[in-house]
Amino acid sequence: MANPPPSPRHRQRAVRSQTDRLSILSDELLITIISLLPTRLAARTSLLCRRFQHLWKTCPSVYLSEDRTIDTTTFEAMATCAIIRRQSSNPLVSLRLNYAFHLPYTFLCSLLVKAHFLGLQHLIIDGAGDDIESIMPAIFSIGTLLFLQLPAVTPGTLPSVVTLTILKTLSLCLYDADSAEFNRLLAQLPSLEELRLMLVFTEWFTLSSQTIRKLDLCLLDTPPQLEFVGLSMPLLEMFHFNGTLHANVPRIEGDMPSLIKAVIILDGLSKKDSTTVAQLLNCVSNVEELSLNITESSGGDPRLCELRVDRGFLHARLASGGPRKDQAAVELLLFVSRAWTRRNRERRCTCEPRQDLPSHDPSCFREPRKDRTEEEVV
Repeated sequence: MANPPPSPRHRQRAVRSQTDRLSILSDELLITIISLLPTRLAARTSLLCRRFQHLWKTCPSVYLSEDRTIDTTTFEAMATCAIIRRQSSNPLVSLRLNYAFHLPYTFLCSLLVKAHFLGLQHLIIDGAGDDIESIMPAIFSIGTLLFLQLPAVTPGTLPSVVTLTILKTLSLCLYDADSAEFNRLLAQLPSLEELRLMLVFTEWFTLSSQTIRKLDLCLLDTPPQLEFVGLSMPLLEMFHFNGTLHANVPRIEGDMPSLIKAVIILDGLSKKDSTTVAQLLNCVSNVEELSLNITESSGGDPRLCELRVDRGFLHARLASGGPRKDQAAVELLLFVSRAWTRRNRERRCTCEPRQDLPSHDPSCFREPRKDRTEEEVV
């Protein structure tokens, strides 16, 4: 017996179920949807749905990640579709590569050359390992870059000639850094304004730049041989220093006359480090805003102190009681307060905590109120 013909209501439901709802969505909305998906799921979705396929060739930002769930062949196919086959009418603004050790050198170089042709401005490379050395010349030849972030770099890896004439921000990690090699690189970056630098297993380091205005410096796993870190940056305005210094605290000296704000985080200190910490604070004693966070070492040494800016000089607030800790705080306070008090008196500034910040947050210098005398301000 033949089945009865479907009712009009059933026919309408069938038509609605076959409608491609994605076809009516704008490219901007589809790009947003893809950006919220994991790389593997986004790739699978774009392969199964024709509506998504062309977005790989038009999206201005591309993040390619090679992990255990994506083999080398799939990664190369995705990169080829998203970058190498892209037309010049669809510029590539941002590219992030996260790969292991399996990609051919020639393929990576062709990828970077095409990205340069497409006007790449923002480049992040993660997880490259030792392979980073082979593609370094190609990276530092992308003259359109404004931002560059690289993984761990070892001595002799940095190229001698670069063409990053408009680069604004550089972020990288140096192992066993060579000061002369790195300063030669900085000298070839005439537009560099921000440097984010991590030093690992470095024994001696000096940093010199005539253009940098913001420096984020991190010392990690400092060896006992690390004795000195020198900074010469006449235009530096913001300085963020983070040190995990369980072995020793190096002597840090700096020429930073334009400094406005400093954030200093020191971890792994004890009482014996008070003089070195005071030297570092004297380097930034001309700032208008200081944020200082000091924590004790994990070896059980007495905690040095926590500091905040207060009433014209540095005031030590101990994390816990004890006569030895009191003595350490007093020694640090007396060593530092001379420079701070003298310079604040000349500038007629006070260091009262701002009312809009919690008590544990850093304060910033403000002009003294009119109802105070000069003696009260100092």
